[in-house]
Amino acid sequence: MSNQQADAQSDAARHYYRTAIHTAVIAAVFCALVAGYLLYLHRKEWRSGLLNSPEMFRLKEELAAAGDDDARKAELTERIRALDVKLRSGNLRTRETARTGGYLLAGGAVVLIAALAAAASFRKKLPMPQPVEEQDKDANVPLRRSVAATGVAVLCVVVVAAVLAPGLHELYFAGRDADQAAETDFSSEEPVEITPAQQTPFPTDEEVAANWASFRGANGAATYAEDVPLSWNGETGENILWKAEIPLPGNNSPIVWGDRVFLTGADEANREVYCFDAGSGRLVWRKAVATQQEKPNVMEDTGYAAPTAVTDGRRVCAMFATGDVAAFDFDGNQLWHRALGLPENAYGHASSLAMHKGMVIVLFDQGYSAEDGLSAIMALDAATSEEKWRTPRDVPNSWGSPIVIKALGSHQVITCGDPWVISYDPETGSEIWRAELLGGDIGPSATFAGGTVFACNTGSEAAAVDPGGTGNVTETNVLWKNDDHDPPDICSPLSDGSLMFMVSTWGIVDCHDAVTGEQLWEHDLEAEFNSSPSIVGTNVYLLDVDGVMHIFECGREFAGVGTAQLGEKCKASLAFAGGRIFIRGEKHLFCIGTE
Repeated sequence: MSNQQADAQSDAARHYYRTAIHTAVIAAVFCALVAGYLLYLHRKEWRSGLLNSPEMFRLKEELAAAGDDDARKAELTERIRALDVKLRSGNLRTRETARTGGYLLAGGAVVLIAALAAAASFRKKLPMPQPVEEQDKDANVPLRRSVAATGVAVLCVVVVAAVLAPGLHELYFAGRDADQAAETDFSSEEPVEITPAQQTPFPTDEEVAANWASFRGANGAATYAEDVPLSWNGETGENILWKAEIPLPGNNSPIVWGDRVFLTGADEANREVYCFDAGSGRLVWRKAVATQQEKPNVMEDTGYAAPTAVTDGRRVCAMFATGDVAAFDFDGNQLWHRALGLPENAYGHASSLAMHKGMVIVLFDQGYSAEDGLSAIMALDAATSEEKWRTPRDVPNSWGSPIVIKALGSHQVITCGDPWVISYDPETGSEIWRAELLGGDIGPSATFAGGTVFACNTGSEAAAVDPGGTGNVTETNVLWKNDDHDPPDICSPLSDGSLMFMVSTWGIVDCHDAVTGEQLWEHDLEAEFNSSPSIVGTNVYLLDVDGVMHIFECGREFAGVGTAQLGEKCKASLAFAGGRIFIRGEKHLFCIGTE
């Protein structure tokens, strides 16, 4: 090789080296700017986001002090609702922006590392500095500019790709929302003849455990042992045994007893209870519930039919946002209707019903502070609606549901409300124990597994309680508390007795050791959730609002199993029976199975 050629290669290497350094500097500055913006978002969210809004605290204090001024209370309630929607929407947007920022930061880091690696490579080839003729420098100016432009272009491609990725993802799944599964016309079919069990006035614990009689099943545990499908597709019909149209909207979950599935639906003018045949999806009966109540003012996310119904295999009982409770036998005959009064609730009544030995358990938390004295829990006779007992509660309005558990040989009703987790005797309504653990607007319900009660809520610590105490057990029976998590404000916790899972609305899944409370792992599913998780065998099933089921192992490390597409938006939780999954979508009831 001639000296002239060697000099030319050295000059080229030198210019590539400088270009790589310039590109690295640009990437470093870009990464610094993105990192700074992410820190700014974090600080902003901490100061005035969903959990720490000074305006929300002020409005709630004003509401608590409004006393009997109904006009002022109505005005403040509307402002609280509007601010809540604004903060939640802002929270989700902030997290989506932060996620995009993370992609940008990762892309910038890749470019930075690549540029530094290139610079190191070219530097190794550089000879000792030699005088360079002015015309040689000028000759290489286009080359330098070209390489620099290439580096900037690569960086721009990374930025644009990262920005567009979430939008393309949403566009892709939006195109899958079209509902093409075959429909069945039930209008001309005769109701199925099904005779309800009459052996005893109420079912045994074994019967309750064998069915899915209430929100999240027996013990509110949301656990199911039989095998169910790991994949399905609402667009192609894969593993969709049937789907049935639901006449009216609602955010309540299905319940199943034997070969019947029950749901409710409501709008501003109507309240209805539905019975479907579990085998075919046929609408067995559809019954209206009358009301004399004025229309409640509810949030769209709550709706007029948020409480999940309950059944004891003899009767089905339903409740609506108007405060109306009604019971039907399995043939669709209305047994009774009781109006509890329009709930004074900031977002609309959402607590589901429970049952115990022929009694319907109603959690009726109201008011904007405990001092209002409006909240109560009560038991109604499932056959007659007679009030068997009523116990006042020193908590404001809440949205979690009561669960009936069996601990140490006796039954308890477990409830959550600011600031207490409280246990009641379901026979008499007397309080057994309470623990001061919660705060804020209580949405998640408690759950029970491995002899332990688990509770959590946004703005509070996750906690485990031994249900064997009496009185105030805050200092004696709280097994652990842990705030190393992204707390849920809607989804209820889940446990198999060994592990405990929590899911935030914005998709952060936390796994804790159920015995010690130690956080084992955290994973971002990058989706929005209203549905509470379930354990099926050795896997966790979790449905996002777009109808995508996320399935991962119930283990001490995160391990994804797969996803399944329903093709319809969903906010309700799951029900399981007969090796099948029952899912309430925005417009249809789906049955997932293989036979």
